[in-house]
Amino acid sequence: MYYKNCGPTSRPSESYGAIAYSASSGAYGYSEKYANRAQAESRAREECGKSDCEIAAWFYNSCGAPAADDDGAWGGAQGANETSARQAALARCEKEGGRNCKVIATQCSQ
Repeated sequence: MYYKNCGPTSRPSESYGAIAYSASSGAYGYSEKYANRAQAESRAREECGKSDCEIAAWFYNSCGAPAADDDGAWGGAQGANETSARQAALARCEKEGGRNCKVIATQCSQ
């Protein structure tokens, strides 16, 4: 009898990412292609490098972005692609009181 060697079953890869942001300094850090959310967030905070870095967005096989204005208001968001992440981050920043919000960075983990 003949059996075909099919090899290992392929599964979609899990790809988490995160962006950390420091409101006091404007510093940010990001991560991509991590196996879980905790690892992605830890790396993003480390890359940000400031003691007050907060996770602005985490994402799974998608994108994230933080946005801020000059008066200190900021917000982060996740989206299916860069455009939707950027739009959601701007909307979040405005919801937090920002009047002249600008996207700081966009990162995807896909």
